[in-house]
Amino acid sequence: MSNTVLITGCSSGYGLETARYFHAQGWSVIATMRTPREDILPRSERMRVLPLDVTRAESIAAAIETSGPIDVLVNNAGIGVIGVFEATPMATVREVFETNTFGVMAMTQAVAAAVSRAEIGCGGECDIERDAGADAARGGVHREQDGDRGVHWIARARTRTVQRARQAR
Repeated sequence: MSNTVLITGCSSGYGLETARYFHAQGWSVIATMRTPREDILPRSERMRVLPLDVTRAESIAAAIETSGPIDVLVNNAGIGVIGVFEATPMATVREVFETNTFGVMAMTQAVAAAVSRAEIGCGGECDIERDAGADAARGGVHREQDGDRGVHWIARARTRTVQRARQAR
């Protein structure tokens, strides 16, 4: 039985490559995206594509309910803005925060709550990190500066490290 990872934002970039990578390492992958496209990922019994908009509570609830047991949540969904801050409309800033910050927090809360209620049992452990390269061993909620990607939030629902995710890298 393979480990299962749920990855948000798999339609392109880091999310798409992270889904391909975990799959190649033998993991069962639940790849989520606002507009599901199964044609961009390998066809496999270990690969499922689900719709998910991290800014909508009902979308998060449906994805969590459909996903079944997971071992790792990779919060990757995000949008970027190119341009100078002072010229960025506040509506755009709010959209970025809804997805990149509050979306991560909403997914983390939903998975942690489901684990606590044993709705998506994680075999006693469920590690949650912002992306596959993050060092979840630090725990807590904190931010990291990462050049091109800016400030990212990392949230963990359990105190255990991501040993299995690191072994898969």
